[in-house]
Amino acid sequence: MKMNPLAYGVGWDEVIADPSLGLKQRSLVTDAARALDKAKMMRFDEKSGNFYCTELGRIASHFYIQYSSVETYNEMLRRHMSDSE
Repeated sequence: MKMNPLAYGVGWDEVIADPSLGLKQRSLVTDAARALDKAKMMRFDEKSGNFYCTELGRIASHFYIQYSSVETYNEMLRRHMSDSE
């Protein structure tokens, strides 16, 4: 990311403001953690910055299930479904 920041969507103004790109890296990780938390693939505690695995996330990682597939699964699955659904 430091060698070619433009390839990662980082502007020169961000490189000048933060040469180590630590803030950009942290924001990328935080955004990804929020998305995975929303998909119930992991739990993210923003106060402490800790990540916690969930069974769904563990299964998805073991079987290489994509994030988009897990999102679809979460949308289609409801708590009280009939046998025909």
